Amino acid sequence: MKDFNAKERTLARENIVKVLYQQDLNQYSFSDILKTFVEKRSYDKSYFENIILLIGQNNEKIIDFIEKNTDLHIDKLIPIDRSILRLSVCEFIYRADVPKKVILNESIDIAKKYSTDESYRFINNILDQLLKCFDKNDNCIIACDKEYFRPLEVDTLLGNSRKAKKELNWKPKISLKELVNEMVDFDLKRLTND
Repeated sequence: MKDFNAKERTLARENIVKVLYQQDLNQYSFSDILKTFVEKRSYDKSYFENIILLIGQNNEKIIDFIEKNTDLHIDKLIPIDRSILRLSVCEFIYRADVPKKVILNESIDIAKKYSTDESYRFINNILDQLLKCFDKNDNCIIACDKEYFRPLEVDTLLGNSRKAKKELNWKPKISLKELVNEMVDFDLKRLTND
């Protein structure tokens, strides 16, 4: 395994976020941005170029992974947070040699440095959620289909049984009032037993 300088790797990540941010705002190609990109400090250029190439080749897969495994619509995020998440997920998926914990910590630090006061918590929560998609050997084990993903805001879910009643001749075995009473009774029994 090749040795690397941790500070230079961190600076490479920051530079990747800067390039992603610029690309996001201006819609320029990576090659156009890289022609004018200047960083006077020493950074891990090999890592920088590899990640930019990976994101360029797999951007749709990265965005799809984020959107299928969270309730986010990536285009609704602020550009800097979107850039941090794209970098992190690219590393999660395509750089198995980098520990997920390192990626998480670096992403939080970048969010603290470049984004809003609350963004680092947001980034942490989203990346924690995405980390659950990987097993202990860092293999991706799960990807949710958007069709079956439930939003975090459960109060937005509405049900209507008319179609089931009409097309399937379905009839409820219990009324809503009976269901609520049964649930309350169960909770009360559980409380008294604890």
